[in-house]
Amino acid sequence: MKRLFLLVVSLVVMAQMSMVEARNRVYQGEIGPYKIHMVLDDNYNGYYYYDRNPKSKFTLRATRNVECSDYDYDYDGIPLDGCFRVTLQEYAPGSGKNSGEFVGKFGYKMRMGNMSMFYNGTFRNKSNGKTYNFSVGRSERVN
Repeated sequence: MKRLFLLVVSLVVMAQMSMVEARNRVYQGEIGPYKIHMVLDDNYNGYYYYDRNPKSKFTLRATRNVECSDYDYDYDGIPLDGCFRVTLQEYAPGSGKNSGEFVGKFGYKMRMGNMSMFYNGTFRNKSNGKTYNFSVGRSERVN
């Protein structure tokens, strides 16, 4: 009976740990002139919304995620600690139609206990063919 109890407790602890690891991260930025918030999990899946209409969420699904082959730098010329080329497909709220595509670079760097992350590149609206530069980012304290 004691073994069964320890097994159950161990399983509960492991389940809680995995829930903590697979957390969503909120990024802020813009697509062209439009302010957005993007919420992504560790696999780059999630959603985004335009700040002017936060109830209308576009679903995002990663279709490509490969490590950058070149040694990369941020805008200030500081070497990145990690870099991935990520493509996200956008699905419109309501219809679920594949209405757009983000193609860009996801990078991060660690400096003095802070991790800065960014995702930037080109967004293409599949409905009207327009393209915009996009950029989102976030920073968090790492212990």
